[in-house]
Amino acid sequence: MGRAGVVLAALLLAACASSATLSDKGRLAGSGFEMDLPTGWSLIRGPSSGPSLVTRDGMQFIATVRAPVTAELPVTKKSFGSRVTPQDAAAIEVEELRASLGAAGFELLESSMAELSSRPAFRLVYTWTSPDGLQLKRVHYVCVTGEHVYRLAYEAAVRYYFERDLGGFEQARQSFRMLPPSS
Repeated sequence: MGRAGVVLAALLLAACASSATLSDKGRLAGSGFEMDLPTGWSLIRGPSSGPSLVTRDGMQFIATVRAPVTAELPVTKKSFGSRVTPQDAAAIEVEELRASLGAAGFELLESSMAELSSRPAFRLVYTWTSPDGLQLKRVHYVCVTGEHVYRLAYEAAVRYYFERDLGGFEQARQSFRMLPPSS
């Protein structure tokens, strides 16, 4: 996964301390969320040590995490707060990405409003180059709701893998559901 994967794990707030499971039917359930995975994808790591990661064949991944809005981002040390607008949350996230990936040729291609689990969110699309010269691309959704920030991201090499599996990721995103707190 290299530096880019480490940066994503840090950026997705390693402070997340939940567990994820994968059902026989390809449904990923974590602390506070669930979603249906694309056919053929499998869980490679639950979030006990960071975000949940799933992959199709190791050349791309989907990462999910839920973390407190008060948690500091690893590089800028900013946090979202419970009343941040999606636009302000996007600005905070982009600042963190530029600070952590800027030297790697970070280029923001898109920043737009979106929905995650029928709630206002934002969608970022960006590229950067890994230390070994691989051009990577990521679609990154973030939704701040009350006391939590939810992140859902898809990453793959620009060449071949990104476009091939983007449709499956978007279907998984559409199935993403935030769950009420367990009693």
